[in-house]
Amino acid sequence: MGTLGCINDMIRRDKENRELRKISKDRLNETHRRLLSVKDSVSLPDITPEKLSEIIIQTQTRETAERKRFFRLALMFIGATVGVVLLAVGIFLLIV
Repeated sequence: MGTLGCINDMIRRDKENRELRKISKDRLNETHRRLLSVKDSVSLPDITPEKLSEIIIQTQTRETAERKRFFRLALMFIGATVGVVLLAVGIFLLIV
């Protein structure tokens, strides 16, 4: 009789999953319809190729500057941590 409970549980879970798949599919279709309606109403900005290349160059320079800044901050943090550890070890050795 122990397997009957397992089988009933499996059947119940299959039924719940079927219902969840239907709900998920309905949600997906609704989102798709909504996105299609928004797509028709939104107009894309007119950007010339020169302006687009200028935007790309500005973005790349900003990204490199941010990477350099992050690297410097990481080095400063590591240096400060090493300095604090060395200072603590030095104080410990002077006391002992």
